[in-house]
Amino acid sequence: MMLLLVLLVFCSTGSYWITAYEIGDCGIRYNFKLTIARGKDSKPNQYPWHVGIYRRDNSSKYEYICGGSIIYDNVIITAAHCVFDENTKNIDYNRMVVAVGKHNSSWERIDESEQRFEVMDKRIPQRYKGTENMNDNDIALLALNDSIPFSDRVMPVCMDWSRTKEPYDGENCTFVGWGYEENRNLTELLQVSEMLLRNFDDCRKSVGKYFTSYLTSDKFCTISKDNSMVEKGDSGGGLVFARMQNDNDTGARYYLKGILNGREKGNDVNFLYTNVSNHMPWIRSTLDAIRDETDANKICGRRPINTTVTVNYVTRYEEYPWIATIVMSKNNKFFGIRCAGTIIHKRAVITSYWCVRDTRPHYKGVQYKIIVGKNELNMREVDDNQQEFMIAHVHKHQLYVDWTERVENEMVILILDRDIKYNNDTVLPICIDRSRRYLIEDSSPGMVASWDIDECHCQVMARYGYIAIENCSQAFADSEEYETYITSEKICGRYMNGSQFMHGSEIGSGYFFLKGEATKEKRHYLHGIVSQVRPTHKEYLAFTNVELNLRWINDVLTNLYNKVDWMFF
Repeated sequence: MMLLLVLLVFCSTGSYWITAYEIGDCGIRYNFKLTIARGKDSKPNQYPWHVGIYRRDNSSKYEYICGGSIIYDNVIITAAHCVFDENTKNIDYNRMVVAVGKHNSSWERIDESEQRFEVMDKRIPQRYKGTENMNDNDIALLALNDSIPFSDRVMPVCMDWSRTKEPYDGENCTFVGWGYEENRNLTELLQVSEMLLRNFDDCRKSVGKYFTSYLTSDKFCTISKDNSMVEKGDSGGGLVFARMQNDNDTGARYYLKGILNGREKGNDVNFLYTNVSNHMPWIRSTLDAIRDETDANKICGRRPINTTVTVNYVTRYEEYPWIATIVMSKNNKFFGIRCAGTIIHKRAVITSYWCVRDTRPHYKGVQYKIIVGKNELNMREVDDNQQEFMIAHVHKHQLYVDWTERVENEMVILILDRDIKYNNDTVLPICIDRSRRYLIEDSSPGMVASWDIDECHCQVMARYGYIAIENCSQAFADSEEYETYITSEKICGRYMNGSQFMHGSEIGSGYFFLKGEATKEKRHYLHGIVSQVRPTHKEYLAFTNVELNLRWINDVLTNLYNKVDWMFF
């Protein structure tokens, strides 16, 4: 069995220091000449990119989990197993906090340069399956709730994006970390030891037969130079190597090479790392996605709060600026309104797969396009803020099932042919609660907004009280033909004045909730997508649960940055 551990690791070629942080700096060790001795404390802020990751439990106590490294002003890189739940085989969404500029392991001890941030989002490669797949792709990015103010004591490690500065086998390395001592307590201060990079084949030959299965193609090894030990308690720390910038530069910068994964139990020789070089495309695309979402989070889900509205009322379009309209054309002529969707990204709209997959003969040859910023349901007139898009790609949910007796995971993300231009009043994305910060309680009033295409030909909104999945089947009990559609990935809502108000276009619409601490800070968060499930009494709606599909949504949006050209749908 592999023992998971963590220590921050460095490959060094010299001793250098600076005393001031400049914009764009990375990987510069703070004001300290290199001295290494096993068991000796490191100097405070000697490794300014190293962080501690903690989890807050229900009693508001903080438990140390792993180490990590700063790579962007609001992004930490660590090991996937630090944020993965082996039981559910998915990301662990328990509340996590990152402490930067920290020298003392104790949460109660706040160091002079320490800053603390909540983890708002966690990303791991889609192929990571934990120990089921021998911890292949053991890498994760954590998005923080705010930007880290950098200084010469807190700064990011450098990334070798071009992969031209690779360290060589046998290069001298250093690691630090809060490993567990013999009494099973974390060391109080960061400890320093020496390591050497090891040839992969030599590593494979020296480990036990069982452990070779963990030496996946994206791993590499180090060995101890001074007979020091890496202990359990610090997985996720970064292996870095030093490189001079140029002949005139008196300093070196440290580049991230690997993320500590573990070692063989009972074997004190080989320490295993995920090779960052193998994951550069994923790191870059995921980092780009987080950057875009960070910008979107500043504006998402905002609208003027109207406290005097009734349960069912006609609303101006700009009051819900994340609503997208899916329209149909045939033979270059308008063919009708198909569905509503929700803007979740400057290039993506989420809706029901039913909205783009009608196979009836009458729909043969129909083309779909997306319209945002439209105020009136008059297709002959173009509104001032209206934007129209072709669908470049359709991302059907990977677990979509369309059987006669039920439909599962029917959500779809539509990738647009170009970026949506956000407008403060009429076109904005909705928020997604990626950190699962806001729990939805039974009977909480959520909202559904869409076009009423049969009566007023206008946009309408109604409130639906939230019903958890365990109570959904009971809600649909008097509609046997639909009860089988209430599958585990769905939630339900009950129209709050007792009758159904829309007429056919709400499928694919977002089910969103107003959340936030203070009234002025409240935002609307997407929690469900209206399913094609239609009870005969029309009092209830079923929704595909967004919360259960956060990893899939993140993967799709990350893949946006890996695509240059899209085949049109």
